[in-house]
Amino acid sequence: MDKFKEAFDVLGGRVVSAGTDFIDVAVKQWLGLSPQERDTTALYSSGRASRAALNEGAQQGLQAEGTLSGAGRELTTLSQVNVTREEMRFSGTYKAGQVMDVVRNNGPDGLPRGRYEVVGQDKRGNVQLIDENGRKTKFDPQKIDPADKRDPIALSAKEQIKIYEGDKILWTQADKSRQLEKSDRAVVIGVTAQAVSVLTAKGETITLNSGDKMLERLGLAYAINMNQAQGMTSDNGIGVMHSSERNLSNQRLTHVMATRVRDDITIVTNDREQLLRTINDNPGNKASALETIGEKSRAQQSADLTKASGPAQSPTATFGPRPGHTAADFRIDPSTHVDPKSGPEKTAPVDRAPAKAPTLQIPYPEKTIDLSL
Repeated sequence: MDKFKEAFDVLGGRVVSAGTDFIDVAVKQWLGLSPQERDTTALYSSGRASRAALNEGAQQGLQAEGTLSGAGRELTTLSQVNVTREEMRFSGTYKAGQVMDVVRNNGPDGLPRGRYEVVGQDKRGNVQLIDENGRKTKFDPQKIDPADKRDPIALSAKEQIKIYEGDKILWTQADKSRQLEKSDRAVVIGVTAQAVSVLTAKGETITLNSGDKMLERLGLAYAINMNQAQGMTSDNGIGVMHSSERNLSNQRLTHVMATRVRDDITIVTNDREQLLRTINDNPGNKASALETIGEKSRAQQSADLTKASGPAQSPTATFGPRPGHTAADFRIDPSTHVDPKSGPEKTAPVDRAPAKAPTLQIPYPEKTIDLSL
């Protein structure tokens, strides 16, 4: 898709190839900003591993300059696993060590409401679990009703973090009783072995005693992954993407990242050209049932989308201007589209005649900002 190449060309030197040091380069760029600029600049990661590395690097830099203080406290937190409802119906989605919460009284396959730890899968495709009392059980994920939109199960991965006085955190789940909203920020103002005190986004001080559920529903806020970025905005952004992350460095998440930034964005990667190829090859669409079990190829998916929606008509995508440029300099309006028969390197002119092909429906957030993939 030419629009991504054009976007990279417009960004120019703001797409940085840093080889294996791309994480360190991004962290140093963020730490090199003033405290005020850091507050308006988000580090966007393409996946959980890079987000953890960015948060750790930023935290270490802040410790070195004296912004953070105290001995700190280690926490085990939970980070939501981003999978589709269809993927939840297949045992391969469930990994040993993950936490599964059944949030309804009558869960799938008769599971009682409560928390379980994933142990693995058996030969029949059942997911093996341990409940809160240490008892072994199992369930068949195929019993999850695909038509049920109420999400009876929440799947999370455990993460070990350490927080210090002065750390900036965000809530990964809400607590309505204390008016703590998901993705809201807070600042740690006190840390002891018994409790953590924070200053919330509303300016209120709350104390989280040991055992408080919100101690596992938080994370460091210096870096966020692009899935978390839906609904968030920042003045500036530093996007960190690795070209080998084929399921993460894709068109949809690149759009999410670009549209979360109001003014300017820099992308730091290991290899600029390879990242561009990876993005072009991966639309990032949600998997169907056939794709989830590996019976439908990416090429078949692309052909199905082309057949269903007709030739792609890409709307304008806008990237924030730099000083000396106008917004018009950063508008991308490609006049060609990929010809499925000739492959990604050959293009055919777009038919400008009025088309009556059905509109491809795109999930939030791209649909709301009128971006099609």
